[in-house]
Amino acid sequence: MEKIVLKIEAVNKSLDFYAKDSVRYHLEGMFIERKDGKMTIVATDSQKMYVAEYEDSQNEGEFSLILKPLFKKPIKAPTTETILTRTGNKYLDAFGNVWEVIDAEYPNYRVVIPNDKTPQASQFCMFSLDTMKVMDKYGLNKYRDRARQNDYLDPVKFVETWNGITETYVFMPLR
Repeated sequence: MEKIVLKIEAVNKSLDFYAKDSVRYHLEGMFIERKDGKMTIVATDSQKMYVAEYEDSQNEGEFSLILKPLFKKPIKAPTTETILTRTGNKYLDAFGNVWEVIDAEYPNYRVVIPNDKTPQASQFCMFSLDTMKVMDKYGLNKYRDRARQNDYLDPVKFVETWNGITETYVFMPLR
């Protein structure tokens, strides 16, 4: 893809979810996929995962790639979208941020998202400190408290929809 249009809100939230270590380099970026007219952005560090899905009429064709943002701060812009333009093995967004292409296969993230029929183990649930900070930042502490009350040990999933984006949060309790 030479150009990719992404929703800034989904990109900004993804910044808190992808891996920051070089051991799992394929998780050090955001998995971006366009399929059947929908854009999906996934970021995980294996303890927490963010999945944003929305209808997409800005991009063409089907594609998937992993992009590592070489910036740390959220994009602050008066617009809701940004255009990424490919230059060699990198992309440059409309605000001067650089994104590196990670040449790897992204794991099948869908297999760890619990469905409504996933049995839940009955043991005490604890989350990593980093996961709890992200939950607090996005107002998801209500979910953390509910997960603890229900004594989940399996991954915990919460779904919210707003501004046309369906956001799925998955948190993996410490075992």
